[in-house]
Amino acid sequence: EAEARLASARINLQKAQAAQKRNYDRGRRHEVFEAGDLVFVSARLLRSHGVG
Repeated sequence: EAEARLASARINLQKAQAAQKRNYDRGRRHEVFEAGDLVFVSARLLRSHGVG
């Protein structure tokens, strides 16, 4: 019985992870960059907090 519950928990975890990935990926788009491409980088994301 414990093994059956563990197997069920693993299956449910895999389903939940797949759903979370699907929801995250829904708001993203695949970008392909090549060497030499100009891109915008937000300076806010480059700040180091707590350094110095």
